[in-house]
Amino acid sequence: MSDESAWSFESLAAMESAGLRVVYAGTLRYLVAAGAGLVRATYEGFPPETEFVALPKSKILPVPPKAAQALADADVVFRADIADLISQVDSNSLTRFDLYLSGERADSNLTTRNSFSTQVYEAADWIQGHFVSSGFSVVQESFQATYGPNVIATKRGTRFPNTYVIIGGHYDSRGPSSSSPTNRAPGANDDGSGTSALLEIARLINSNNVQFAYSVILGAWCGEEQGLVGSRAYAKKSRDAGVDIKAMLQGDMLAYRVPGERAQVAFPDRYQTPALTAQVKTIINTYVPEIDACDTTACCSDQQSFYEQGYAATFFFERCGPLSDNQYHREGDLVDRVGFDVEQWTYTTRSIFASLLTLAEAL
Repeated sequence: MSDESAWSFESLAAMESAGLRVVYAGTLRYLVAAGAGLVRATYEGFPPETEFVALPKSKILPVPPKAAQALADADVVFRADIADLISQVDSNSLTRFDLYLSGERADSNLTTRNSFSTQVYEAADWIQGHFVSSGFSVVQESFQATYGPNVIATKRGTRFPNTYVIIGGHYDSRGPSSSSPTNRAPGANDDGSGTSALLEIARLINSNNVQFAYSVILGAWCGEEQGLVGSRAYAKKSRDAGVDIKAMLQGDMLAYRVPGERAQVAFPDRYQTPALTAQVKTIINTYVPEIDACDTTACCSDQQSFYEQGYAATFFFERCGPLSDNQYHREGDLVDRVGFDVEQWTYTTRSIFASLLTLAEAL
């Protein structure tokens, strides 16, 4: 039996066990109806490489034409101060953050950050502590009783305090079982790499006393592995409240590099705002020429939640083309392994930071 056939066979058995009704069957993808809704047991029994994407209950809202045009018309002008700031991204600091999140550091007790685990709250508190020490105002926002919280860090802008630029990463993890609260799920790449990038950027904003024209939010989301649950709740709440979000940038799986390939950062072929993606690629080419900016078929991450609500959004990923990390959703997703590439991860973190400094207008 081929790998594809085995995946389909196991997935169909798991769907039947969970009471899911198949509405559409395609090549390596199924559209199912969940009936009473998604609960922890829904996710049990699926192969580890399965990606869950919950479809929005309402239609996807468009980005307002003026906002999209403003992104398309924006010029990227090289600034020496931005180049200096991003050069301070420290690979050792990034690695220390991620070693803690993955439980590989001696002072970390974490074995999982699964959305349904008790340890996800320990991870949330640890992340909040680092954001607070970096001078951000921080809250933990609950969105469903059985999930860990989103951790939201805010730094107010000086000229446009009611307009926000958001960078995000999901701090929840999963192993072969997406719903197990106890199975080991280190998640160093998925998405300890994106969460550690947030923490490193927060550290540098604080150490350099960076001020912004626009308000900045660093969002560490929970429930991504169960279908973007936490970010969807946050994005919908923001849209319902009329919050003005200029741009949302997500970093998810940044550190795996196929041996022999050049350093890469890729952007999705769907659920992204083309004008924003084009501007971010220009920023990368301007400030981080060591890395190739390209496109990927990989799907999906928390930028989709904001895209659905009519906000400009895009997603930083580790590789052109399809996903290639052989420890994806497995217990071997560690920092200390072949293929986890700190150099590429550092370049990508610089790319995210340069994009934030440009879009939020560092002063």
